[in-house]
Amino acid sequence: RHLHPFFMLQRLSNNAQALSAEALQIYGDSATLAGANAGAQALAAAQAALAEGAVDVAVVTAYDTLVEAEVILDLGMRGVLSAATSIDALIAPYDEAACGAVPGEASATLILARPNSFGPDDALLQATEGADGSPGAPTAQLLGRLAARLLAQDTVRIFDGAALALPAIDKSECTELGLLHAAPIMTATQSALGQLGAAAPLVQAALLGEFLRRGTLPGIAGLRAPTTSGKGPQLLLDNVEINE
Repeated sequence: RHLHPFFMLQRLSNNAQALSAEALQIYGDSATLAGANAGAQALAAAQAALAEGAVDVAVVTAYDTLVEAEVILDLGMRGVLSAATSIDALIAPYDEAACGAVPGEASATLILARPNSFGPDDALLQATEGADGSPGAPTAQLLGRLAARLLAQDTVRIFDGAALALPAIDKSECTELGLLHAAPIMTATQSALGQLGAAAPLVQAALLGEFLRRGTLPGIAGLRAPTTSGKGPQLLLDNVEINE
């Protein structure tokens, strides 16, 4: 009677959530979401549930790994992984010579509540998610539309990019984001962490909340020759102070 209502199977991705819920004695309604953008789905679902008053507090957990042998083989066959054989040979995302990303893995948990429950040290989070049926990453045009949903007011100027390190996709992403603002700023935390799959949205939210609290935004690790200029985002080469 104290077990959270998840189905537990060895190869399904809900076992960590179920065990965590049992340990923390979280017995409320729940949902398990899947797919490449499951972390974004979970944040958007929790946000909707809070807005509707269905829950008072939401615990959102995501984890993913892209370093298992079969996953690396699949990504390699699709040509999305870096061919670098040493750290020195790695090329950063959004670099004009980028040639594939580095796989990674992560687990993250966020606790969400309504804005009127926030304290002075909390971060305000608004999430959206979407898919366009692409077999791989969503198109840059979809990313632009999703970002536009969140930008009804011209107050957001910082983007944490997808960091796929594929020049055509990187440039298209920057072009779409450049259409949204006169002078957006882009960092890419996954350039330092590797691609984190479905866990990326939660990790990015946690990191950006902490960086903004400190007033410092990290540069894109390893970036030397930015692939965009002009109306595209300002791609950060070094840490910058944020005074807004």
